[in-house]
Amino acid sequence: MAGRQSATAQGERDRRTAPVALSRLRHRIEHVEEGGVTAELTCRTVGCGAASGPLGDPGAAQLWALRHAARAGHRLFARRYEDHVYVARIE
Repeated sequence: MAGRQSATAQGERDRRTAPVALSRLRHRIEHVEEGGVTAELTCRTVGCGAASGPLGDPGAAQLWALRHAARAGHRLFARRYEDHVYVARIE
């Protein structure tokens, strides 16, 4: 599974602060821990389209995909993560 990121690695990457210059103002983006992380997996097997729906636990979404793969024999899934961030002005 080289080259793939785990949910934990994805979350760690999202928590980093990324400064950027906007219209001569400096801002930074910070992960908002209280907002949590939502994960959703969708089966991409032609004609299927089954989805886990948005789940507050990335592990639960992955478990859904494993069960769907075992039950339906499908192997290709799209995975989407969503978190909340705060944009703060750097003064």
